[in-house]
Amino acid sequence: MSVFDEKFYVYVLQSQKDGNFYVGYTNDIELRFEQHLKGAVESTKNRLKSYFTRPST
Repeated sequence: MSVFDEKFYVYVLQSQKDGNFYVGYTNDIELRFEQHLKGAVESTKNRLKSYFTRPST
């Protein structure tokens, strides 16, 4: 299996706190969203009021 056989999602979060954007990608969008909400992602843990703005495949 090559990396091109696996489906990835690109997503954009926008912080309601400061308006900054975070762009990420994952092969498990539900798990990654859960990680963001729980503060388990270093880059966004101080912006827990972030939300999905532009999910894409």
